[in-house]
Amino acid sequence: MLLAGAALAYASGVMAGAGEARPGDLDPAMKSYATAAVGVVSASILFALQEWSARGRGIALPGVVCGLGIAALLGIAAMDPGPTMQAGNPQNVLLVVVDTLRSDRTELPVGDGLRERTPHLAQLASRGTRYASAYSQAPWTMPSTASMMTGEYPGQHGAYSLTGRLSAPVPVLAEILRESGYQTAAVVSHGFVSKGVGFGQGFDAFDDALVIGKNTHRERSSGKVTDRALKWLGSRDADAPFFLWLHYFDPHYEYLDNPDWPWADDYDGWLKTTPHEIAGLRVQRHRLGPDDLGWLSDLYDEEIAYTDREIGRLIDALGQQGLLDDTVVIFVSDHGEAFGEHGWIGHTLTVHEELVHVPLFWYAPGGQSLTIASVVETRSLFWSLMDHLGIAWQPDSPSRRPLPTREEPDAYAVSGVSLLDAPLMSGKTSVQTSIRTNDATLIVDRLRGSEAYYDRSADLDENAPLAADEGAAALRARLADWEQRFPTTEAATREIDAEEIELLKELGYL
Repeated sequence: MLLAGAALAYASGVMAGAGEARPGDLDPAMKSYATAAVGVVSASILFALQEWSARGRGIALPGVVCGLGIAALLGIAAMDPGPTMQAGNPQNVLLVVVDTLRSDRTELPVGDGLRERTPHLAQLASRGTRYASAYSQAPWTMPSTASMMTGEYPGQHGAYSLTGRLSAPVPVLAEILRESGYQTAAVVSHGFVSKGVGFGQGFDAFDDALVIGKNTHRERSSGKVTDRALKWLGSRDADAPFFLWLHYFDPHYEYLDNPDWPWADDYDGWLKTTPHEIAGLRVQRHRLGPDDLGWLSDLYDEEIAYTDREIGRLIDALGQQGLLDDTVVIFVSDHGEAFGEHGWIGHTLTVHEELVHVPLFWYAPGGQSLTIASVVETRSLFWSLMDHLGIAWQPDSPSRRPLPTREEPDAYAVSGVSLLDAPLMSGKTSVQTSIRTNDATLIVDRLRGSEAYYDRSADLDENAPLAADEGAAALRARLADWEQRFPTTEAATREIDAEEIELLKELGYL
């Protein structure tokens, strides 16, 4: 009877763990405890009934204790089998996301020849694959980053409103990798990718202590992000592969003068002595001349250079520790920034080139140095990681589209913004969708009922819209087909308090 009880405990554990493995259903540690509990309870009940029946009196303590011990051991063994998925090529993964970094402000591999804003990134990019025409799925942080973490468009993962969040039922990269045996950690410095909006899913260690509060966006955080990343790397279990996600914030407004770079030193205009919140800059944007916009742009460049230096310090440390020999490094930005282009300061509002064209490169040990010019989507890095690591995740998903390894003549990229919850006074009520091919761009403004069509070879900056022709009609049809394949779901929302509202106003979101 003792063996029968043990068998029941084991079977209970197996039955409780049966079914398709799905990241996010239950934390792995809690799964083990729950399984052991199932085994213990099942065996205890069985032994108690046996003793009761055999002796005709109260439950015999020795039998129960013995049963509890064996049931617990077998229950734990049955329900804590380790990773529920497997990575055929379990290399480490470092995902570096820099907030608000336009593609044309990076030297990947060569910039304008006058300023070295990103020399450390350029050095690493020269050893891997650079995607020269990478497009974010949205012009602001939450939806674009969520697309990288899920491989889905914003309309599918639902985190696309100003009061939105990444909802728990959507499997994310960290969950999948943790279920595949990875240690997972993150250091972030923006509230739109914090635990409070759902981005902590799947992480063993999630550090969002650097997320800005009121007025603290006037402090630099990139050095602290690198420090915290290095601390975690020094404390991790070296016997398991790791996934480390870092989100650097400093190029985001407010841009701070940095004494280590002189680019903004010559300006002596009115903005230098006038408090300028981002909302005020937008109100006064008709008064901003070339020198004023140039100064803001110079400060922005200094923030980029400082962030690049801190990322370089991280990469150097990985090299010194020998980790680069077994680590995939992906570098990307969540969106760009406007300095008067198309009448705007900052980001979020439109899906024009300056806001959705971002830097993206992929470094893998033993890989080749290559530049891909075809348009790609940043969400594709999710699917490329699944392939590179050898993880069979949703191979038949309609969203599955890895980054290409060679030029793609028929490539396309879709970006969108849907801010119906933005207050009118913010100037950010917007619903736009763009589709880009290697040759042309179509931007559809849903609120205005208008569209703009551009020739990418002659007008990459999208300053001279063309009359609608057969090319525009073809893109319109292609976008309509895409919308049928990927219908938009209802946005997941959350309650925001008065303090967060004020912070969002300071950052230019409300």
